[in-house]
Amino acid sequence: MTIAMLAVLAQAETTFREPGYFAPVMLGLLVLGAVAWLIAAVLGFAGFIRLTSPR
Repeated sequence: MTIAMLAVLAQAETTFREPGYFAPVMLGLLVLGAVAWLIAAVLGFAGFIRLTSPR
């Protein structure tokens, strides 16, 4: 965007109303991220155990 367009947008007296699906989507993304983080941690730990265990 150009500076002129940003200036026009900044001067507009419109209020932003957050959509109704904003909170469920954010909560879902947070939960999905936590599950993915746990899966990555478990797989990483399993790989570490596999690499360090005697064969």
